[in-house]
Amino acid sequence: MNAYNHNFKLMIIGQIISLFGNAILRFSLSLYVLKVSGSASIF
Repeated sequence: MNAYNHNFKLMIIGQIISLFGNAILRFSLSLYVLKVSGSASIF
């Protein structure tokens, strides 16, 4: 049972890290598109 809890915690931590990574990627891509196109109307 202890190994199950450990694996579950690792999975949750991995999902949280992935969520933050996705948010950072979307933000940075938004800045890139703004820089390249000069327009924020795409968003």
